[in-house]
Amino acid sequence: MSSGGASGIRAGTKARLARLTAVVAAGASLAGCSQVPNMLVQSQDREIYLSRGGGATSDLLDVSAIPEKYRKYVPQLEKAGEACADVTAPLIAGLIETESSWDPPEVNNDSGRAQGLGQFMPDTWNGKPNDPDDGAGRDGDNDKKKDIGNPADMIIAIGDYLCYIADKLHKNHEDGKIPNVRPGDQLKLPDLMLAGYLRGPYAWTDPPPGMTFASDGMPQIDDAKNKKPREYANQIIKLAKEKYSLKGAGGNLPAIVGQDRQAMIARAKVWTDARVPYSQTSYKDGLMADGKTKQRYRTDCSGFVTMAWGVEAGANTTAMTGMTESIKKSELMAGDIILDDDGGNSGHVVLFEKWADGGQTEYWGYEESGRVGAVYRKIPYLYFPGSGPYEPRRLKGLK
Repeated sequence: MSSGGASGIRAGTKARLARLTAVVAAGASLAGCSQVPNMLVQSQDREIYLSRGGGATSDLLDVSAIPEKYRKYVPQLEKAGEACADVTAPLIAGLIETESSWDPPEVNNDSGRAQGLGQFMPDTWNGKPNDPDDGAGRDGDNDKKKDIGNPADMIIAIGDYLCYIADKLHKNHEDGKIPNVRPGDQLKLPDLMLAGYLRGPYAWTDPPPGMTFASDGMPQIDDAKNKKPREYANQIIKLAKEKYSLKGAGGNLPAIVGQDRQAMIARAKVWTDARVPYSQTSYKDGLMADGKTKQRYRTDCSGFVTMAWGVEAGANTTAMTGMTESIKKSELMAGDIILDDDGGNSGHVVLFEKWADGGQTEYWGYEESGRVGAVYRKIPYLYFPGSGPYEPRRLKGLK
């Protein structure tokens, strides 16, 4: 029996969980990008998924590291990794390996035994009698059940529970209730969040007898029978970084240097290879053309193109008119754009790569599409019917 995870919480502890809304950066409402048609997507060599999250890991999950038996639950891992900014899908995968090695015992009727992939105590999962919203259990596959032995339900519950702990930590930090950590000090997440998963979300405000705290607020346990919170957190973070994060993306950014056309296409390919989901409110790490300056690019059509160009983040489709100059169809080259500069959801932009036919009726383009995410596909010139008006344009100063 694991002593970790929600098994570290006393039975009956209130665990009302609420999915936290990620902080939206200023200006996101001006993003633009229409919800363009869901046309055929060019097949990819490898299936990978994006999750947004904190800086402890890459925000891309390496699906090949997930045991084959559990790969059908990758959509739940992706969703759970988006629960809040302090959680990622690789972090959840590392937690599951640490808690159950992806091979938990069958669920039984022992209410005192931790259960499932994430090793929740049944009382924590179920909550108070006659109050189904009180427990940590979640319905991860829309079957109207919260089954502690169902991996889909458990994975979503892990993500929400970690966010619940992170939310309490942030509040305790503001109130000066984390021992040895002043309100103005930097809070060490996700280490403390994982310690809360192991020892319970009230470890800082209602610690058990004999618990002490390190200078960074980490609970310290001297009992040899219990897992040590710091060792537990370090193990999960190491697994998340070294095993479950896709290399060359997210936290391990490729240093693609240059504002030349070849570098622009290479940067665009990073997102399309990863199938970064479309969002007007989510952001993803990227590097500017110098290969050193990190930016947070919005994962919509204009954020995608500015990332590929390697320029400062923040432009929307309307602002792109001032950043570019009009060119003729015959002048189009890799790194140029096809732009509808209308504001709001009406505008859209595509990064041009090359013509798909000699008659110049179709081209290969990179874009963040509202329904399919980052995609490389063949597009009719100027764009799909029923949208626009579009025109070819070129980034000022691009040769």
